[in-house]
Amino acid sequence: MISNKLKSSVLISHGFSSGPSSVQDLGEYLQQKNFNVVIPLLPGHCTEWKDLGKVTCEDWISTLEKAFEDLLKTSEKIHLIGLSLGASLAPVIANKFPEKTATISFISGPFKVAFLHRLASILGKPFLKSMKGIGGDIKNPDKKEIFYHRIPFNAFAELFKAIDLGRENLSSVKVPVRLFYSENDHIVPKINRKIALNELGSQDKKLKVYQNSYHVLTLDNDAPELFRDIEEFINQYD
Repeated sequence: MISNKLKSSVLISHGFSSGPSSVQDLGEYLQQKNFNVVIPLLPGHCTEWKDLGKVTCEDWISTLEKAFEDLLKTSEKIHLIGLSLGASLAPVIANKFPEKTATISFISGPFKVAFLHRLASILGKPFLKSMKGIGGDIKNPDKKEIFYHRIPFNAFAELFKAIDLGRENLSSVKVPVRLFYSENDHIVPKINRKIALNELGSQDKKLKVYQNSYHVLTLDNDAPELFRDIEEFINQYD
């Protein structure tokens, strides 16, 4: 029987407190290169900031898992791409579908929670309901990220859980992986790229560091080069 399935599709996950718009340019670029692309909206995002405190890390994972399963109805393999939180979640999803994941691209992915941040999330919980948002770390003054400017305090616990799960899953990842980071990221410290590179189980893993952007690489000065790099990587295994 001749299969009507596409060879592969691309699943892109956005970051914490932002939304699909942060990776939309990348998605459109890949679509123009004839890739089938899906960018799910993670629960709690793109509504109002208080909604982020009503969801869990498991909700984000379930959303990506469902999107992956839906893509498998029309595709043989899936390329995973994650920005920030999306990168932390990518190893979790890949390990749920190890035979169906073609590649993973990490963009500015966090895999370690700083001790002081973790301690503050515990000690501050009884006293703080929300905090100033984290986002918009872009060098290009003409580019803006849409993100929540306040974050429910309990949402940080779910973010940290996602980061911890991502690291726990790194060693089980066997598919080809590319790590894309900025030299001047003000949100994710450099130790994260070292952790990912050292702990990934894949034998095919490479790191590239960009010099003219901040955290949100997909919207910043190096975005065109990043998009070409991801396209070239995916094409190697498509």
